[in-house]
Amino acid sequence: MKKDMSKKLIVAIRIACIGSVAMGIGGMQNAFAYTQPLTPIGYQADGGTITSHYSTVHVHQDGTVEWQNSSEYLEDNAQNDGNVAIGNFSKAGSLNDKNIIGTMNVIRESPTGTTYDYFQYVKQGDKYYKTWYDPQGNLQGYLLDAQLNVIPDSTPVALNLAGNITNNVAIGNHATTKSSSSVAIGDDSQSQGYRGIAIGADSQTGDTTDSADYNDGISAVAVGDGAKAMGNGSIATGQGSHAYGYASIASGVNAGANTTRSIAIGENATVSYNSQAADDPQRLVAEQAIAIGYNSQANGKDATAVGRQAVADRRNSTAYGNNSHANAYNSVAIGNKAIAGLKTETDSNPVAGQSAVAIGNRATATQEYTTAVGASTYASGWHAVAVGDSNRATGRYSTAMGAGYSTYTVDETDNDNTERERNYQTIGANQATGDYSTSVGYGNITMGQNSSAFGMQNVASGMDSLAYGSGNSIGQERQPGATTIQRDAVNAGNVTGFAVGHSNKIGGNLGGAFGDGNTVVAERSYAIGNSNQVSGKGGFAAGNQATVTAENGIAVGNDAHATIRDSVALGNGARTNEVVGTSVVEIPGTGTTYSNISGTSPVGTVSVGDVGKERTITNVAAGRIGPGSTDAVNGSELYAVKQQVGLNSTAIQNINNRMDSLDNRINKVGAGAAALAMLHPLDFDPDEKWDFATGYGHYGNENAVAVGAFYRPNEDTMFSIGGVVGDGHDMIGASISWKFGQKNHVSVNRVAAAKEIIELRKELNDLRSFVADAVSGNVLDLSKIQLFPDVPENHWAYDYVSTLAGNGVIEGYPDGYFDGHRAMTRYEMAGVLYRAMLRGVKLKERALKEFAPELDRIRVDTLTKHKDGSPDIQRVRTIPGKGC
Repeated sequence: MKKDMSKKLIVAIRIACIGSVAMGIGGMQNAFAYTQPLTPIGYQADGGTITSHYSTVHVHQDGTVEWQNSSEYLEDNAQNDGNVAIGNFSKAGSLNDKNIIGTMNVIRESPTGTTYDYFQYVKQGDKYYKTWYDPQGNLQGYLLDAQLNVIPDSTPVALNLAGNITNNVAIGNHATTKSSSSVAIGDDSQSQGYRGIAIGADSQTGDTTDSADYNDGISAVAVGDGAKAMGNGSIATGQGSHAYGYASIASGVNAGANTTRSIAIGENATVSYNSQAADDPQRLVAEQAIAIGYNSQANGKDATAVGRQAVADRRNSTAYGNNSHANAYNSVAIGNKAIAGLKTETDSNPVAGQSAVAIGNRATATQEYTTAVGASTYASGWHAVAVGDSNRATGRYSTAMGAGYSTYTVDETDNDNTERERNYQTIGANQATGDYSTSVGYGNITMGQNSSAFGMQNVASGMDSLAYGSGNSIGQERQPGATTIQRDAVNAGNVTGFAVGHSNKIGGNLGGAFGDGNTVVAERSYAIGNSNQVSGKGGFAAGNQATVTAENGIAVGNDAHATIRDSVALGNGARTNEVVGTSVVEIPGTGTTYSNISGTSPVGTVSVGDVGKERTITNVAAGRIGPGSTDAVNGSELYAVKQQVGLNSTAIQNINNRMDSLDNRINKVGAGAAALAMLHPLDFDPDEKWDFATGYGHYGNENAVAVGAFYRPNEDTMFSIGGVVGDGHDMIGASISWKFGQKNHVSVNRVAAAKEIIELRKELNDLRSFVADAVSGNVLDLSKIQLFPDVPENHWAYDYVSTLAGNGVIEGYPDGYFDGHRAMTRYEMAGVLYRAMLRGVKLKERALKEFAPELDRIRVDTLTKHKDGSPDIQRVRTIPGKGC
């Protein structure tokens, strides 16, 4: 009997119950199934009658068949009900309802020796362990992760690789199922999850690591060489495809759907977690993402990439079209090589371009909320909009719309989607490079902030400039034949203005033009019409071929020229001449001249014609006639003057007479004013509040006398009245005067001060007498003192104040302070004397000596006396040689 297994292919199926199956594979001539009813399957299969329950069919290569009760090759192929053993040298053992598929695989309750090496799935408890035994039944090793590991010391080791394998199907060498109702078909195929299906060599459903939860891969499907469906409900079809996320789908060679509910369809299509962007929440987990197409990628949550090498790199991003890239959050790129969002060469994680939209072939939108719609459109300014073919909006909030086309070259191998210099050749493309600028039409360029261009081939380079029409330029003139952006707009300067029409050129800031072919090169200048030239600052030209060369000049009319500053050329062919001022007017034939006239220094002139082309001015309204009037007068006004001149002689004589009378009245007024000016009050005397005064005045040949009265109720207020009477032209005046401000409680009136000093001197003499009496009496108790916080111990009057206060002679104020610098009232002095007299105080002579120097420095002089001899006016004076 032949034992060379390399030359035999035996399939033996033990039939133990109804429904047994026999399969023949390869060179087997006949397949047999035993026990009725039976079903032979295979080449020349036959349903013969076999009665032995332990017979083994051995089919040799030459076609001969051996029947054995104790097969030295195989035995117990399918002993019990419901078992299926498929594959070379496979056995179902003695267990019911088990399937075994492969080469030399056996399922048994316990290890049993045989004459050939074989693998056994041995039941231990409720688990099955795949082990390798030699023909003598000795354990040689076990399978770990589908790899055979030999145990050198032949120590039996049991490893749980089976789990619950109820109702599974495993077909192929090392095919493995580890959960119920799962299917593994193909060499080294593995189905880990419940109801998982793995079809193809190295295909896999669920995680196979030692620590894995074998429920991973529930209902997962992996079809293809090396296909892997790891997430629950995931599907992976195609060589090398992998679906790791829950309910994910990967279809195509090396397609990868690695996040929850993601879809990747196409060769190398990928939806994955990007480990290089762990700090970017927009790329961290690409759940619900979709990638369809060769090398397409969807790396952000809810991202969609459709097309060859399409990339949706951030959350909610969308890329449709070959090589389209949506790099930023909420960005949209639709079209071949469309780009939404900017990826720089130095930063692989772009942050610019949120909500950017690029639609069209090679359309590019790189910044936040930018929009580029149309072939080769480019929007790089924040909130910029470019619509149409090849339009460019690079300024913030800029807009470029219209028709045009461009050709450019770019390195096709450069797929990193970074911003690079391109060799643009644009024809008719609108460009809006200034912030908030707008370019609409064909071939327009706006470079200034808030600038606008509407029409065809206009240029608006200055801030707030406007070009409307065709061929207009503000600040920068389009060079003939120029096609590139670099040549069309460089060094334009900040020119703000507007141009409406055709081929107008504005070179001065805040300039403007309406019409055709106008040129305005000075600032704040304007031209209306055709072919006008304005080169003077603040100039204005209206008409055809009018010219303004002087500052603030105005030329109105065809061929009018304003060449003098601040002048006006009005009319066809008008010219401005030199400005000549007139300061003296002479009346011919009379020798009379007038120099006191207005408008002697004109700053400009108005010309309504030219030499030999003079014009009259008609329909002139009557002008104002007055000393300062500079109005023009018309013919009717001059006629009235002419009529009046003949009547002026009598009127002039009358005027002379009236002037003489007026002179006399003026003299009287002057004399009266002089008399009133001489009225003055005396110093304030609280006892005498009324003052009276008389004044005399002379002016011209007139004299006048004035009488006045003054009443002062107090030192701060005075009422006065005065008048001139007796010459028939009475003059009367009255006034009130008062003072404002904080009072110091000290009278500054010299009369009152003199009286007060005299009284104080008298009181001081009384005090001296009192002090002398006090000294001689010596009635003070020097041990009694009272201190005041504002009288320091080192003060010269400290002893006096504290001793007198202690003996009740003097008292402080209610706030507890002595306030020694405060002026003493007559009442306070009376109080001191009264208290001293009650106590019979005798003071030291030192106090009198302390005050003697001050009393010796001043004196009170009496200037006038009343009839009774009492002082009337007194003055406080310093004694010469004893200044204070």
